[in-house]
Amino acid sequence: MSEENFKKPQDMPEDDTELHAQHLLSKNGQTSEESDSGLGWVIVFASFFSHAMFFGINLSFGVIYVFLLEYFDMNRGDTAWIGSIPTGLLSMVAPVAGILTDKYDCRAVTISGAVIASSGFVISSFATSIDYLYISYGVLVGIGLGLMLLPSKVVVNQYMKKRRALANGICSSGSGAGTMAFSAMFRALRTSYGLSGMFLISGAVVLNAAVCGYLYRPKKQRQRALYPAPGGASELQSKDKVCCKISPIQGYTHLLHNIQYCLFILCNALSTIGIFVPFAHLPRRARDLQVPEHQVAWLLPMVGFASVPGRLFFGWIGDFSCVNIRVLWAWSNILCGLCVIVCPFLRSFPLLMGFAAIFGPLSGIWTGLKTVALVDVVGLENLSKALGLMMFLQGLSGFISSPLAGWLYDVTGTYAASFYTAGALCICGGIMVLSQMKLRNVCKQRGPDGVDVKFTVVSVVDPVKCDD
Repeated sequence: MSEENFKKPQDMPEDDTELHAQHLLSKNGQTSEESDSGLGWVIVFASFFSHAMFFGINLSFGVIYVFLLEYFDMNRGDTAWIGSIPTGLLSMVAPVAGILTDKYDCRAVTISGAVIASSGFVISSFATSIDYLYISYGVLVGIGLGLMLLPSKVVVNQYMKKRRALANGICSSGSGAGTMAFSAMFRALRTSYGLSGMFLISGAVVLNAAVCGYLYRPKKQRQRALYPAPGGASELQSKDKVCCKISPIQGYTHLLHNIQYCLFILCNALSTIGIFVPFAHLPRRARDLQVPEHQVAWLLPMVGFASVPGRLFFGWIGDFSCVNIRVLWAWSNILCGLCVIVCPFLRSFPLLMGFAAIFGPLSGIWTGLKTVALVDVVGLENLSKALGLMMFLQGLSGFISSPLAGWLYDVTGTYAASFYTAGALCICGGIMVLSQMKLRNVCKQRGPDGVDVKFTVVSVVDPVKCDD
């Protein structure tokens, strides 16, 4: 063994440390399948369909909501809770899904989520009241969808490396396709088979997500912390030279000691509040401007249509070695913010359609590159827990976004303050990401014994039992 292998991580530049870690992973069988292989692309398209089902169900509740109002003849507030409960549960389930993905694998968690969500739809077909649907649809479907989404994001990043940004862009494009497909499917099933038949057949459709999950073949990796050992004893040892299990709570604690990660999820939470405002309030603002209802109906579909080329094109751009993913994602936050701030000055339908055509691709970049940027911050080994915690905070941000904008409207009597605030939060998030990268050297100094706080070398995922 050469003398270079005896160098401790703190004696190496950051790039050399990462290369050394990757060399050890490959040499000791950590990477069992070649990145960007044919199987990887199969998994990408399986994840695309999982995203289509998740977002198609979640974003098409407005169609089901109308049917429920007609069928049960209850007030709108009580009926709306049927769709709000899954939204809240999605954020609560995300950290648990991250732990389960680390403990088991993406395949098992996704299949479990598909079965639970499908069961929720089937049980909902027997509903006799909205109280029944609070449990069958709200709780069961919400938990199932929450377990489906996170593994579908993690597994793509495990299998894709050179084309990781493009792969994430393709997967996230499933949200637009799913929204259009499920909206049409719910209407057709309701017309042909009634509300009960719609739920029953939808349950069978959702169960197909288990097939997508089955394609998520686990990668066989040894989850042991890397530490180049002096004296030539062994190239793989635990950090303290003893093997110990790290509990999920300890794993999250380690992540929260990563300053860059904490800043990143804070930036994402702020941007989420801002970016969700146009989705919730753009149609209402258009109606305040006396835009006809049939024209208002085109605004949000235009955002969805325009987001797809943004996800795909900038996903392709993001895979070039000269492109810094975090910088690109930060600028998408800033440009989204500027776009939202300009919106109150647009007072006609053609101008609002222009806003939707520009905001769509920018929001597509924000969505499509977020997970790739997160991998750059915490490393692939910690993605499950890091993504789970980020989705938890994002869910809370999305939960308060629309009420905050509505409250500002009630206070001021205009949507101007709502959109200005939303845009400012997006810009603030983007600037924080750019500032975060400038603080990289400061963050490294916070790591104990010279270990980089990015967790590039020392993994915080649950390790397997050590070999004697």
